[in-house]
Amino acid sequence: MKFTLALALLGSVAARHHHHHHNDQFVSLADPLGKANEAFVAGKAQAANVVKTQEEFESEKVADVKSRDDADVANAEAEKNRVRIARGDQMNGGLRHQSKSLVYIPEEETYISFF
Repeated sequence: MKFTLALALLGSVAARHHHHHHNDQFVSLADPLGKANEAFVAGKAQAANVVKTQEEFESEKVADVKSRDDADVANAEAEKNRVRIARGDQMNGGLRHQSKSLVYIPEEETYISFF
């Protein structure tokens, strides 16, 4: 117990004598950020150019992908239609039938369509 009290007293005495030694020679009121501000301003311009280049590249790639995607969709639709027609022909025994029936009337020399 006496030892703990001695440590507490020693700690409070040391705390009273503790103070910070500030070195204000590097702080300038005209430019509070100092050399960091110079580096930031130069880096900011460089970063803006990098972002601009990235955005241009991204824009080109997005347009390229959209163009290819549109072409692929058109090709897929054409292939699906080709397969549908071929399947219809296959189901009809290889014959392609007209969508409506035509009947020839020889006396009239004409065709009549039936839906």
